[in-house]
Amino acid sequence: WSPSNRRKIAGSIITLIILVIAAFFVPMELRLSVEGRVVATEQTRLFSPTEGVVSVIAVANGERVSKDSVLIQLRSPALDLQRRTVEGSLATAETRLVSLTAMRSRGNKVSNREREAEVAAEERVLRKEIEGLNAQLALLESQQENLTIRSPMDGLVDRWDLTQSLQSRPVTHGQYLLDVISEKDGWTIELDVPEQHVNYVLQQQQVMPCRCSFRLRSDPTRIYQGTINEIAGVANLEASGRSVVPATFALKAEQIGDL
Repeated sequence: WSPSNRRKIAGSIITLIILVIAAFFVPMELRLSVEGRVVATEQTRLFSPTEGVVSVIAVANGERVSKDSVLIQLRSPALDLQRRTVEGSLATAETRLVSLTAMRSRGNKVSNREREAEVAAEERVLRKEIEGLNAQLALLESQQENLTIRSPMDGLVDRWDLTQSLQSRPVTHGQYLLDVISEKDGWTIELDVPEQHVNYVLQQQQVMPCRCSFRLRSDPTRIYQGTINEIAGVANLEASGRSVVPATFALKAEQIGDL
């Protein structure tokens, strides 16, 4: 507590007070470490249109496909049975009609007018029956065409376990089959921002978009830069019980390179 020490202590206290006051006015940088995913900006998820069995997988994971190209061919045992039944009935009706027509064309006289009327009526019934069976067959062919899964756009097939999960396996109506993603539309980074910190991000977004950097697990030596593009208005609950708010920012394909 000598005069020189008192001056040092007073100076230290004044400096501390100034730093504390400055801390209320000078913003400090906050860095958040979050998990995320790289997904295609434009992608289409395809599902099974009906129950069936996967008979043909015409593509492989990562393969480039064009619009309307065949991806997967399904087979429906129930539909096959219906088609065989209709085809059998159609063949029987056509054979009977041909027989009646041939009999009339050969000039065979019917025993009496009553019998002639019966034959004519039977021909009309057979023609109507054939017309109906052909309509059923066209409907079944349309349903059969729906069992052919085609690409909705130019892009890449995306499902790493495509063959292992689907080849010769039964599928149910609405079951997920695969994704087709577009390379030319770039990629989107999805982030899971912890809900307890999202207000900091929202406040910064009002001033200037938040700066982000990220690394891929497959290539942790390379750092990519970007800014937050959009923040969801609701929080999601993860399987671990953590509450997160989704946020995204977009990168062009040339920025990310070959993924």
